[in-house]
Amino acid sequence: INPVHLRRFGYPEVERLAPKGWAKIFEIAIANSRPEPYGRNSNLAYKLMTFPLKRAEQMSLAGELPTDYEKRVDVLQELLRAGTRRANEEMMGIITPGQRRKRDVTAIVVLAAIAVTFGLIFRKVFKLFTPPAAEGFEQAKWQFRRYAWAYLLLVPAAATILIWKYVPLARGSIMAFQDYRLLRETSWVWVENFGDLLWDNFWWRSVWNALRYSFLVISMTFLPPIVLAILLQEVPRGRLLFRTVFYLPAVTTGLVTIILWKQFYEPNEYGVLNTLVLKIPAIAFLALGVVLLLIALAFVRRMLYHGMRLAAWLFALAGAAMLITCAGLAKPILLPTGSVTAERLVQSWPAGVFVAAVAAAIWAVTVPVRRLWRRGRTTAAGMLAIAAAAGLAGLAAGLLSDLPGATTSAWRALAEMAPRLLQR
Repeated sequence: INPVHLRRFGYPEVERLAPKGWAKIFEIAIANSRPEPYGRNSNLAYKLMTFPLKRAEQMSLAGELPTDYEKRVDVLQELLRAGTRRANEEMMGIITPGQRRKRDVTAIVVLAAIAVTFGLIFRKVFKLFTPPAAEGFEQAKWQFRRYAWAYLLLVPAAATILIWKYVPLARGSIMAFQDYRLLRETSWVWVENFGDLLWDNFWWRSVWNALRYSFLVISMTFLPPIVLAILLQEVPRGRLLFRTVFYLPAVTTGLVTIILWKQFYEPNEYGVLNTLVLKIPAIAFLALGVVLLLIALAFVRRMLYHGMRLAAWLFALAGAAMLITCAGLAKPILLPTGSVTAERLVQSWPAGVFVAAVAAAIWAVTVPVRRLWRRGRTTAAGMLAIAAAAGLAGLAAGLLSDLPGATTSAWRALAEMAPRLLQR
């Protein structure tokens, strides 16, 4: 986006994110550049211009281009003229009236043949599914009055199929006879689209590729199982052995999959997943948690910059959750069950509470109360109350316990955990 428009419509904070010199680049581009002509089928321009170049390259690699300069120029000019005729026909739609008449007649004949063929096929299908009339009995009709509730129950399903299947099909069939424009006026061209399609070499090439692919799929995936089934049924000797060998892969696949998944999640040190996890040291889990927390805080900063406070809080909570999860993976390594380190950490909780409370109180006091007051007196009063409560709780915990002894236990626990950071 042009930074000038961002400044004009009141987005200066977004304008600062634009690269340096971006506005100057826009000025130079607008002053000196010319837009490409855009019109009907203009998206084919570069594709059509590529064909003469590719043909010339192929002729050069195959040694088909003459060595004489004049003859080489004549050949290349003929390639360009052929490309121009093709572009005029496919991109611009420029053909002679005789060619247009020939295409329209061909399209009418082909559409009529398709309609007659489908009519005969549907007639045959209806005859196959219509029960024969019994002698002496009148054939039942729709009987709307008798089966009114049944027809009523079918209305939602029939309406859904009609709306989502047949209405788009009918609308697309109508568009096939139009020069459809999304924003401008649509005009009727009748069978011109079908005539152009029947005389398009790319379409016939696609039909040929589709037929080849269908033949290969049928011959390689459909016929071999049928032939093999017949052979297994008609084999004179060893029928049980051949059938067992044939069906064994289908039976053992599920069993092998179950065994693999069981080995992957085996709840011991021999499991594949546990083998990988047990080779990671404790410090790696903690480092991963810190990195994820820092990434989340970077998103928090960006969300706050754009005024998205709810998203910022969600990112902060997600970062804290990821840090706690990673620390939980390192906990069995750092604090084994029944270790002295865990007991010392339990003994040192008053010191931790006291330090956290003092830090919270200092943070709340150092935050400008004026800024909180602008957001609301309730917010400022609540923050001061939380800070005071946290400070008093921490002070009480420190006074009611042996704070020096708890601090000593905390330092001893940290010293014991330090060598375990590199353990696996």
